[in-house]
Order: sequence, then structure tokens, then C-alpha cells
Amino acid sequence: MSKQTAGRGARGSSGYLCMAFFLALFACLTPYWVWQRSFVYNYSWYSKISTLATGANVASYTSASVPCGFYNECLVASQWNSYSDFNSTICTGEFYTQVGQYGWCPEGLNQTASKPTEISNIEGLTIATTVMLAFSGVLAYISPMHGRSKSALLAAVLAIASTCTSCAALSIAVGFSWYQSFDGSGSGYLPMIADGKMFTVYVGPMYWGIGFWLAVLTCIASAICSVLLLMSFKQLDACADDLEVEQPYDINTGKQASGDVIYSV
Repeated sequence: MSKQTAGRGARGSSGYLCMAFFLALFACLTPYWVWQRSFVYNYSWYSKISTLATGANVASYTSASVPCGFYNECLVASQWNSYSDFNSTICTGEFYTQVGQYGWCPEGLNQTASKPTEISNIEGLTIATTVMLAFSGVLAYISPMHGRSKSALLAAVLAIASTCTSCAALSIAVGFSWYQSFDGSGSGYLPMIADGKMFTVYVGPMYWGIGFWLAVLTCIASAICSVLLLMSFKQLDACADDLEVEQPYDINTGKQASGDVIYSV
């Protein structure tokens, strides 16, 4: 690989790492890790369509009013709930059976509720992925001019680390029992709040949403960039060692004149 190709490769990798950063950022913030995009229910004389979802930072989300309660005796308005919005009520009775047993109540029935460990791990890993991709992209961009092989190697290491953290988040999500409960086997409830009280909404089957697939793309993009950076980082030092020295030309004589030298890569 020539020095010019190495420089362009590093700069090109920075562009893809920037793209991966925004993908990871959206995956970190979106509620759409698991979703039912077109949840339809019939209420009285009309039908309504809503999007229901849950994610790493959002416990439950609905884009429109949906029926709630064990017998659909109420409606919850469109809302966006964090995990801290739900208290230990989720560890009691039917709430425990429908939601609490899936990591919300680590000490069991009628005990204290907390954010599921799997959710905390996914959240931490996606945040770490986003931060490392940001630094990796900056280092890859400046590497042809500053730091050269050292900057590119560090960018590659961060890209490899972000690949590992994003893959780890995906692995935890796939094995999370609450996400698995949305397989349409009769379970699959989201906690919601109506009039200051907690209710559950039966969603039935939900599917991997935008957040999950963006995390997949992040993993792939960061892996490709890490390979490109590892292939090019050694050649970047040649940019410093192989400088062409050019003397400025005298326009009258057409010959190189004495004076300050100009270094060009």
C-alpha cells in the first residue's frame, strides 16, 4: 500500500467511523430496540394503530392511546417512560408475572424493583461504543498529518473495542428474557402509566426494531474500519520519511531559485 493510499484510507475510515458514531448514538437513545410497528386494536366503534416499543433507555413507548389493564378497562395516552418511572408495584401480583419476573425484581415477588441488569449493561455498552467511535473517527482523520501511525493505530484499537462492545450489547439483547417474552407465545406485556397508576398493555409478538439493527450496522462498520486502519497505519510514517524537497522556481530564468525549501507530501 502506497503512502498516498494509506492517507486516503485513513481519511476514508474516519468518514465511516463518523457514520458509525451517529448510528451508535441513535441506537443508544432510541426506544425502538424491540417494537410492534403497527399495533392495531378495536375500541368501541373504531380501530386505532399505534407503535409500541422498548429500548435501552426507554422502558415503554406508545405513539398513540392503547387499551390497558387486565381486561382492557382503560386507555393510556401516548407516552415515553423511563425505567425509574416504575416502582415496586411491578413486583406484585399479576404485574410480577407479566413484567417483573423478567429482571425487574431480582429479589423476587413482592420485593424491591430495579432496572434490569441486562438493560443497564446494554445501556453502558452502547454509550461506550458511541464515545469510542467519536474518538476513533477524530484520530483517523488527523492521522495523515498528526501522529501518523500512532494516531491511526490508536484509532484502530478504539474501533476494535467499539466493535466488541456493540457485539456484546447485541448478544445481551438477544439473550434477555424480557425481550424473548415478546415472541408471541402468550406473554409480552409493556408497563404503562395512566392517571398516575401503573398498568400493563398486552402487545403480543414484537420484533427487533431500528435500534437493534442500527447496532448491528455499527458493529459491522467499526469492524471494517478497524481492518482498514490496521492495514494502513504503518505506511503513514512514510509520509514523514519520504518528503519531496522542492525549491521555488524563478519565473524569469525558469530555474529553481535559492530560498526557503517547500516540503510537500
